[in-house]
Amino acid sequence: RDIVNHIRGLSPYPAAWTKLHNGDQVMDLKIFRARFTAHDHTSVPGSISATKKELKISVLGGYICPEEIQISGKRRMAVQEVLNGLKIENDAYMS
Repeated sequence: RDIVNHIRGLSPYPAAWTKLHNGDQVMDLKIFRARFTAHDHTSVPGSISATKKELKISVLGGYICPEEIQISGKRRMAVQEVLNGLKIENDAYMS
């Protein structure tokens, strides 16, 4: 919840920044909107799971689900649009 509140507090400027490690690629990523979903899991914090419609970043006590993001050099988009053109590897994580 604290991370989602931090994202909301920094949106739209300067926005919350993170790094997406996706295979051999490391991309800067701005997160403009996100929501927290409480869920018990055993995933390592920062690990990513993605479907065609949703990106979930594991944190203690649940997941952060970005809704609007921007990859460095690209335009601001809904996460579904980004996932249509970006293949997320199984070992992808955020730092």
